[in-house]
Amino acid sequence: MIGYSFLPPDRVFGKIEKPIRSHEVLSDPKDYVHVFAEHGSTIHLGTQCLVYDSKAVPQDVTKPMGQWHFKFAACKWLSLIRNKNDNNVLIYGEMNYHIYIRSYKTTMKRAKHSKDVPPVVVTKCIQVNTLKLRDVNNLLSKHFEANWHDLKHLEFYKHVLQLHRPSNDQDISEGATNDGCELMEEDAAYFV
Repeated sequence: MIGYSFLPPDRVFGKIEKPIRSHEVLSDPKDYVHVFAEHGSTIHLGTQCLVYDSKAVPQDVTKPMGQWHFKFAACKWLSLIRNKNDNNVLIYGEMNYHIYIRSYKTTMKRAKHSKDVPPVVVTKCIQVNTLKLRDVNNLLSKHFEANWHDLKHLEFYKHVLQLHRPSNDQDISEGATNDGCELMEEDAAYFV
């Protein structure tokens, strides 16, 4: 049958989609987590499951990607195993789905081990673009009227907008101007 899948995740997605459709608006992310928790286990990223920065690995411990035993960018999938003898992580990448060469090697420099890499935890907070914050504020004002700040079920958005307030004390509702850019006149010589 075209368009139908009988995989177990699709069945769970269908069960999740039914209670979400029954609500006109789910404005709090906790509402989604509550629906997800009814149909499976939820793990909160950053608190129950820490995220580590793989790009923060010191360069004196690992080889540069150009010196790895496979081309990282061309790989379809990667496989990692732990070597029990020297307690190191071995990796290999496969460029095809059906050919298995399986030459596991380490990406560490000589006499270095994965235990020499200190884990760096990624913090949860990221800087949100001012224009996106302004758009969220405008959408909330249009949907819930101008006094949306007083509504209890929108505390999440109020907290996000206060957390990412611009440093120059510019109000998000006023909008951001892009004074650093000037409009350039089009030159006919650049068009082909």
